[in-house]
Amino acid sequence: QKDKDKIPPHTPTPQPPNPQPTPKPEPQSQTAETVVINNVYDYIQTNNGQIPNTQITANISWKEMIGNSNSPAERKSECTKEVLTNVYHTAQQLQKIHDTYWPGRPLIISSGWRSVRNNRNCGGAARSRHLYGKAVDFNLGLPTIKKDFDTMQKYWKGYVLFEGTWIHAQW
Repeated sequence: QKDKDKIPPHTPTPQPPNPQPTPKPEPQSQTAETVVINNVYDYIQTNNGQIPNTQITANISWKEMIGNSNSPAERKSECTKEVLTNVYHTAQQLQKIHDTYWPGRPLIISSGWRSVRNNRNCGGAARSRHLYGKAVDFNLGLPTIKKDFDTMQKYWKGYVLFEGTWIHAQW
């Protein structure tokens, strides 16, 4: 046979060197806020919608912010980690204003997060910020006066509405 018709012997394809295994990323440390949110969420899920008897802030409890007129079943099915995170931020913002402008006065929460049913039953707007944990209705012990509302309007990061005996604040 002629040389050009000869099949060259098989030569293996060079292989790249064995790559080093990709290191697993270090687990991200959770913030204190995330730990609190996860603990509250887990408590609600494992205790059939019951709420832990703990505070979000010095003057605001989880029961006040997610308990009013919401059923345990609604909390278990509708109160997500995102909702709890929003509730946490709403309470933190309100507490800061309370501590600065109304120390010593009571802080009475009438409504924080609302389930869909609860929101409908109390005449809330279809897309109310209460549904997302981004609204709170409160008073500072009757009478809540216009001056308190004016303070909220000035320092709350969001929308504020005065309803005569209570203040609605949302973000």
